[in-house]
Amino acid sequence: MQNATGGLYQVSQDPLINGGNASFTQVAEGPLTQEQQAFVDAYKSVINSPTVVYQDIVSNDINTDVGSFQNNTMDMADIAQFDAVGKGATSSAGAFIHETAEQLEKAKLGIDKGSMGGEVINSAGKTTYPNYISSHSTAIQAENKVNGNVRTEGFRVDSFLEKNGNVTRQAIIRQVGGTIKVMKQ
Repeated sequence: MQNATGGLYQVSQDPLINGGNASFTQVAEGPLTQEQQAFVDAYKSVINSPTVVYQDIVSNDINTDVGSFQNNTMDMADIAQFDAVGKGATSSAGAFIHETAEQLEKAKLGIDKGSMGGEVINSAGKTTYPNYISSHSTAIQAENKVNGNVRTEGFRVDSFLEKNGNVTRQAIIRQVGGTIKVMKQ
């Protein structure tokens, strides 16, 4: 969190017994990059929202690849992998904001933990989840601002149009034991 804000903000959380509320406090002065400001703005919108967001923070959870819309979880060990493999595509800050913004949208829709919020069978007989799709789309918009690029989802590999015009491709591969491997090229 502090890296995502250039060290200018600190996040703290009350103990769960006291509600587990998060606080976002400015601890230093200085300019933020456009991407850092986007992170601050997006995170503040979640914290200051009148809608309560329930999100469990896990690590190396076999049921969570980065985040789980259905289970309201975000895997911090997975989040850390994005910066560990270098710049471009999704950053750890971008992944964090994506999962947090997605859960805010889910909460706004009144969808309970453990639910996808309704399914629809399309004309091809395939099950789709319009509430997830809508929440995911909003989360990608927030992620794009934090990453400073534009994500296009593909089959197993996403493409990111970077500021310099280059395209970075990224794949997330589930590993044994609940971790992921992020590959960028």
